[in-house]
Amino acid sequence: MLIERSRRLLRDKFSLVLNGQEVRRQVLLPQYRGKKRQDTAEELRLMTRGLGYQVTCFRSRVRAPVKFEGYVMVQAQQLFPIELRGLLVRMRGVGVGGYRAFNLTGTSIATMLPTLSGEIWVESGLDDALQFDRESFREDHPNFQWFRERVAEQIEKESRGFRDRSARRSILKKRSAKRGKAQPLQRADVARTTTNVQTPALSSDTFLDPGIFRDCPSFITILLPQINGCWDRDWFEACALATRRLLETLIVHLYETRGWASEIKTADGYMKLQNLVDKVCGDGRVGLGKKPKEGLTHLKVIGDVAAHDYRVRVRKSDLERKRTELRLACERLIFIAQNQGG
Repeated sequence: MLIERSRRLLRDKFSLVLNGQEVRRQVLLPQYRGKKRQDTAEELRLMTRGLGYQVTCFRSRVRAPVKFEGYVMVQAQQLFPIELRGLLVRMRGVGVGGYRAFNLTGTSIATMLPTLSGEIWVESGLDDALQFDRESFREDHPNFQWFRERVAEQIEKESRGFRDRSARRSILKKRSAKRGKAQPLQRADVARTTTNVQTPALSSDTFLDPGIFRDCPSFITILLPQINGCWDRDWFEACALATRRLLETLIVHLYETRGWASEIKTADGYMKLQNLVDKVCGDGRVGLGKKPKEGLTHLKVIGDVAAHDYRVRVRKSDLERKRTELRLACERLIFIAQNQGG
């Protein structure tokens, strides 16, 4: 894919000249041959594709709303310069802003970001979503939301491979240590460890697990990157506000899906959030239980503080205190909405 893109630039005779000097940007791919690298076995592990690094190409389907193709490179060691960490979106060859993480904290990109770089070439479908300064996209545009979901799926696949490669490298390192430095690891040993290794459990500090919401409508799933992104950046007021909206949306979605919408409507529309929380917590058909009820009530209060009380600062501990209860409540609401049997 990279070779074809390079050839296309040559065919188009594209060049950029500034003050009489031609400007070029170097494309950096995995390179581990550092000055201090003495351990040949470790170097062999890092230089082996599928073990020390992986380059994956992907593209959109034929009739997708956004036509694109790109690649992701994930390596074992941190990537420098740090400006290359993340994904760069190009529209007809021109970069939009810089490398970015798309707020995909719920897909393990927070763990992989220091080691991940890639580019995505968008041919069509995002023109209307582009901001006037060409530095970013409109987050509320449906095509951009669809595009970001596809990127999230790709990163989720990469995260599984990232953890698997890490586990295999650890096994090889232990074997190499037992053999001693006099008997360095051979390529055959590397090949034998590429299969049948269990992937370690995912370690993530996201506020809410996106896996819970995988089968939900897009108007729900779009909130998860915002919630987890705010949590990851210590923007706790914003995290509380987005969580408050998620709670309200989940409750309304449940009652609409089950045909109970009339029970939460007033002459002016849907009930206020406090009334919605009281309603769902007291609804025997939902059966939230004590812990999920505590989570809903607590997060509703914190969301109200973030929205209305400028004198009080929302802190991490305020959100973290009932995080488990919130997760239980979300899972229960989603389950009832998706399963007519309750």
